[in-house]
Amino acid sequence: MIVLVGKTCSGKTTVANILQEYYNFKRIKTYTTRPPRENEGEEYHFVSDEEFEQMKAENRFFETTQYEVASGDIWKYGTAKSDLCADCCIIMNPDGVKKVRKFLPDEYGVKIIYLNVTEGIQWNRLKAREKNLGQDMMPDEASRRVKADEEDFIHIGEYYDLAITTDEMEPLNVAKLINHYYEVCE
Repeated sequence: MIVLVGKTCSGKTTVANILQEYYNFKRIKTYTTRPPRENEGEEYHFVSDEEFEQMKAENRFFETTQYEVASGDIWKYGTAKSDLCADCCIIMNPDGVKKVRKFLPDEYGVKIIYLNVTEGIQWNRLKAREKNLGQDMMPDEASRRVKADEEDFIHIGEYYDLAITTDEMEPLNVAKLINHYYEVCE
């Protein structure tokens, strides 16, 4: 199992899609209550808050997390237990990564890959995302994400197996490197 973790705009979704398409990893889609972005693909299972809470009450999630965004809304995310498998790829935040390290059995062969992005490149990618996807990301939300990343990733070095700085790397090359690492470790 490959777990991708990284700051906003580090390339997690693009790399996960490439791992699925070119290297046959099953892509785990997490559940979320956040609204889909304009022109967004099928990276998530979008559910209502009520559906999410029902799944949580039924103990169907391996892990959940939530964020209060700049607008004051609460966005929830969860990974279904039934989706976990050895030949899959999933994107998680640092809290999810900690739970994987602590609770997933060795049979999954978990490799945690930290996709790093430097702050200047992160800001450039946030601006490009807004422009390319037609999003009207409020400056407050972009600032909230960058600030939250600073706090959330302060201890990430304790949890990952491989770190890749994606600033100057094409996503296809990042995925190729990850696949090679995974094969060597098997």
